Amino acid sequence: REGREHQRFVDGVRLVAGCVPLLAGQVVLISNRKDPRKLGLPKGGWEDDEPTCEHAAVREAYEEAGTKGITGASLCPAEVTSKSGTRQRIEWFVLYVTELVDDWPERAQRNRVVMSLEESIQRVHRPEHRKTLEEVRDRRLNLLRACEDRDNGQAALFIGAATFLTAILLVQRALFVNKIDI
Repeated sequence: REGREHQRFVDGVRLVAGCVPLLAGQVVLISNRKDPRKLGLPKGGWEDDEPTCEHAAVREAYEEAGTKGITGASLCPAEVTSKSGTRQRIEWFVLYVTELVDDWPERAQRNRVVMSLEESIQRVHRPEHRKTLEEVRDRRLNLLRACEDRDNGQAALFIGAATFLTAILLVQRALFVNKIDI
C-alpha cells in the first residue's frame, strides 16, 4: 500500500501503528529507506479499511520487515511531529515472530537485521523507538516466545526453558512488591 488518502486522522493527528517484532527474544529492525545506516521499527499509517490499529501494525511489520506472528502486549503510545510538521500518534504492539519470509513488499527498499534487545536500544535512530524498546525490556516482554502449528493453524506464546526460572522469580517479586492477592 502506498499513499495517505486512506489513512486515519483524528483532529488533524495522523494515526500510526507500529510493532516491536521479537524473534526468539531478539528484535527485528529495518533500515530507513533513504538512509540504510539508520535503523528503526516497522510502523505506518492506520488505514480506514483496517478494523483495528493492531491489524495495521501487523500489516506494516509484514510489508516493511517481512515478519508474521502473534500480537502481544500493547505498549505506551508516542506522540511525535514529522519533519513535514504532521502530528502523529503511534500505537505500538509487540509482535512475537513465527516466520521471517524471504520475499516481502519492501524487501528491495529496506534491509532487515536481527539483534539483541540491548543492542537494538542503542542502535535505533529515533528516540520514540528507543523508548518503546526500553518498555519492552522493562516489562520483560522479550522473555516470551512464539510457536505455530502449521497443520492446524494454531499459534501460542510460551516461556522458553532458559527463562522459565526468571519468569517465576519475576512473578514472585511482583506478588511480593505489589501485594497482589490471588
